[in-house]
Amino acid sequence: MTNSPSPFADELRRLRAARGLSYRVLAELAHHGKSYVEDLEKGRKPPNPVVAARLDNVLPAGGRLAATLRQPAADGGADVELEAIELARRVTASDVSAETLERLEHAADTMAMAYATTPPEQLLPRVRRHLDYVGTLVDARKTLAQHQRLLVIGGWFSLLRATLHIDLQQGAASDAYLATAAALAEQTGHAEIAAWCLETRAWDRLTAGDFRQALELSQRAQGNRTRGRVGRRAGDRPGRVGVGSSRRPPADRPCSRSCRAASRAAHTAGAARAPLPVRPG
Repeated sequence: MTNSPSPFADELRRLRAARGLSYRVLAELAHHGKSYVEDLEKGRKPPNPVVAARLDNVLPAGGRLAATLRQPAADGGADVELEAIELARRVTASDVSAETLERLEHAADTMAMAYATTPPEQLLPRVRRHLDYVGTLVDARKTLAQHQRLLVIGGWFSLLRATLHIDLQQGAASDAYLATAAALAEQTGHAEIAAWCLETRAWDRLTAGDFRQALELSQRAQGNRTRGRVGRRAGDRPGRVGVGSSRRPPADRPCSRSCRAASRAAHTAGAARAPLPVRPG
């Protein structure tokens, strides 16, 4: 996240001061945490259209906060998705309902499946917007079970985002989001996300020609999967491309039944795998 000023942060600061509201009061009105609202105003966290619309309504600001974002028209599909999820969330009794979580999980599945056929520069904005939305829900009222489930969703989105940054050869960003995904996996005890983090690093090392480290990371990933009773071997991803390809397959979210079934079928049928080569000694 960046601390640089933005039109949104400047406008939020001006509106809050004009209304004479403290961070705490504004946060309570918008159903967010005080620290999150303060981070928005100081530019430490990025806004999204859903949050902007809610703050516009609370202040009220007549849409001025939303107008500062001005997302490109090509990214309108993500706006529609998030607006629909937010509407469903607001009409339920809980700030983070089961339906909200299910729809976010479905969105993660859909984007993982779209990875193989969508250029990374087109898919990344959609993943980024959904991950930002997950971030806005972290401070919302919810049960411990809902919080755990939300963190798992954040882990999958972070992993997919890291994968896209690798494809775009954005090393610092990919490292940052792999670290986030790994931290969320550790916090939630999610062995499968932890395994995919290791395998994603393995693929990155493999395409960089570091075969020895790639093999080590892949073996660690297999160990995580064994402990998590997932039972997938490294390289068993649906739609895997050749080792020499410059673009790796998606960090598909295997919690969906279809992905698990495809993996089991490929494993049972002895589908061709791309073995990790051993660097000549």
